[in-house]
Order: sequence, then structure tokens, then C-alpha cells
Amino acid sequence: MGVFQQGLSGLNTSQKSLEVTANNVANANTVGFKTSKAQFGDVYASALSRADAGLQVGGGVNLLAIKQEFRQGNVVATQNPLDLAISGNGFFKVKGQDGREFLTRNGQFQLDRDNTVVTADGKDLLAFPLDPETGNVLDVASPITISTEPIQPRATQNTEFRFNLDSRTQPSAVAATFNPNDPNSYTQSSAIVINNQLGEPLTLQVFWQKVGPTTAPVADPAPNQWRVHATVNGELVNIRTEGAAAYPAPYAGAALGFNPNGQLNNPDAAVFEIDLGTFQNGTALTPDFNSPNNTVRIDMRSSTQFGTEFQLQNLAQDGYDAADYVNFTIDQGGVMSLNYANGQTRDIAKIGLFRFRNPEGLQPVGNNNWVATLQAGPEFASNAGDAGFGLIQAGAVEEANVDLTAELVQMIATQRIYQANSKSIQAQDTLLQTVTNLT
Repeated sequence: MGVFQQGLSGLNTSQKSLEVTANNVANANTVGFKTSKAQFGDVYASALSRADAGLQVGGGVNLLAIKQEFRQGNVVATQNPLDLAISGNGFFKVKGQDGREFLTRNGQFQLDRDNTVVTADGKDLLAFPLDPETGNVLDVASPITISTEPIQPRATQNTEFRFNLDSRTQPSAVAATFNPNDPNSYTQSSAIVINNQLGEPLTLQVFWQKVGPTTAPVADPAPNQWRVHATVNGELVNIRTEGAAAYPAPYAGAALGFNPNGQLNNPDAAVFEIDLGTFQNGTALTPDFNSPNNTVRIDMRSSTQFGTEFQLQNLAQDGYDAADYVNFTIDQGGVMSLNYANGQTRDIAKIGLFRFRNPEGLQPVGNNNWVATLQAGPEFASNAGDAGFGLIQAGAVEEANVDLTAELVQMIATQRIYQANSKSIQAQDTLLQTVTNLT
């Protein structure tokens, strides 16, 4: 009678194997799906004595486990910027309306009516917010809501001028006083647009004047010395070295010196600040800048003085005007940024990835989701691109890792095994029938 049991177990396990294969085939187009394999074990009776061990015949086969295979699926491009694919290890974490958290490799996200990033079945994608002041990643993951509000203007507080001044320039020998309207009283100039706290544009122009022993208003016999002047909207403003106790003689400019090698004598002394409280003509700047003491910094620390033509290498400032929201982007590190019409961007969140020592131990619960279990081991949370974690590709999805050819071959093999087991039952039935006919 053991043959009946053995054959029946073979039929049962073949049926399970066929179900696993059929499930893989059915999900061949399911984004983020991971294929499964049935694992089997032979059955032996445990009540036999040691002397009978060499004569023991197996009792058939049973199903040990259905193992998930988390190998990488193909990444294919889409036209949706909220489609996200993971290349490498890790899972997205989503949160249902009931507060339960799930893991998924399906990156087909969308926006709900509140502009929150959600899955097709309404679960919130969790990400780590970024501190708006420092840009640091906060520890607690939370849903991402994209604000389409315009960006507020920001007053300029810092500017950078990087340049090379021509060391062959002769000191100015013209008027005793610098005059922004007299090109003979300075050597070079450059301008940049800055913004006040309402976002209104103002033109900051910087002038460099090579000085010598007789150049007024400050006699400076040392070589390779310059004076820096500045105007805002054509009006002369006070300028001084940052940290100086007071401005020099009114509107006299500030010193900038180089050593014989063309490098700055003291880079820290090449940072200046201008006073925007009062212009030379006595008018007040309205509205005031939203910066300490109504000043703007001018950083020239990366500049040189070599024997080549004047070259302006970089101009930058940190102010901007108000502007409308345009769109968002997500980079490979998972950072979501809002983009505005004035060219500004604002990083709002970093999409985290979560991994486990034994991902095969995760429990699938349907709708492309898994839940953590003890068998999966501890959860590791990090940002995309960190060691041990994959990268996020926006505008793409990860296809199911189902090998259809292999699954169809497996289906044929399972069918043949099922037929063979039924044959063993049929053979045993024939034998019993023969014995019965002997009576």
C-alpha cells in the first residue's frame, strides 16, 4: 500500500509545483514581482530500528518551502517621472491608511488629490525629510507631499567674484579720487545682479584699481596692490574688509594685495562687505536687505594676479526673485527636488531604501507588497546609493524577474512528473487487482 502513498505525495507536490509555476507565469508582467520556486524533500519513516535502516524505503515526497528569488529584474524606461526603479538591493517602504507599513519593489507611484506620493492602491511612499535650513536628512520617514506654491524671494547675502588680474597693469596715475564714471580711474570692473528682500533686481558693480606710491586717496608703496570699489545701481557704496572695526575713509575702497607668486597675501582679507544702508548721495536703500547690518558679502578668495589678460572666471550670488513652481525631479540618490521658473531648486526629501539580511524570509501579502518577519532578520534603513543599497532610477520601473522560457520548460517537466506518479498508482492498482483475482 506504500506505493499509493508515495504516488499520492508525488501528485500533490507536482500540483503545488505547477501552481507555483503558473503563478510565476501569471505575474510575468507585474512590476517588481519576484519569482518563486518550490523546494521538496523526501519522506522516511522514523520508527524503524537501526538494524532495519538499510532496508528502509522512502515514503514519498513533501513540500519543504516556496522560496522567493530576489535577483534583479530588467529596468525599463517610462514617461512617468514618478515611476521609480531600484537597481540593486533594497525595498521602498509604503504606509497604508490603517498605519501598517509594507515593503515593495514596485515603483509605480502617483499623486493623490493632496499631491502626496502614493501607490496605485493608495499607500503613502515614505521618505526622509530634509531640514530646510541645513539640508540634513531627518531620521523619521514620513509621506512626501509636493508643494506647488511659488518660491518666496530671498535677499542676496553672499556673492563670489573669481578672477585673474593682469600683473602687468600699471598703477592708476589719473584723478586723485576714484570715479566710477571715469574709466581712467580704475583698471577693470565687473557687474552682477543681486536681489533685495522683495526679489527686486539691483546691479552690483565691482571695480579694481591698481595703486602705487602716489595713488590717492591712500598711499601704498608696496607692489602688487589693488583697491576694490563698489557701486549699486550706479551709486557708490562703502566697502570694507569683512570683520574690520569700521569702514575706511568714506567710499575710499578696500585693499586687495598679492604676493610675488601671484597669490593673495592673505585670502581671509579678500572677503569684503558693502554697506547698503546709505548710498554716497545720502539716499537710503528701500526696502532694506534682509541680511545682518544691511550688508552683502563679496568673496574674492579664489582670485589670482598673473601676467595674463584680465579674466573673470566665476560670478555667483545667493539671492533670487519670487517664481512659480515648474516641476520636480528625483536623482539616483533618491533626493526629490522642486524646480522653479527662476532656476532655483529646493530639496525636500530623500527616498530611503530598506533591506534585510534574508529577504527570502519576507512574507508576501499581495499587491506587490511584503511584510517583515523574524526570518528576514533585522531591518537596515539607509539612503539610496549608500554601501549595500541600490540606486533609484526615476522614469523607469523594474520588470518581474520571471524567465518565461524556463517556466514553460518547468511546466512541461512538472506535467511529466505528474503523469509518472499517476502511473505508479496505476501499476500498484494492477498488482492488487491481480492478487484479488487469485481468490
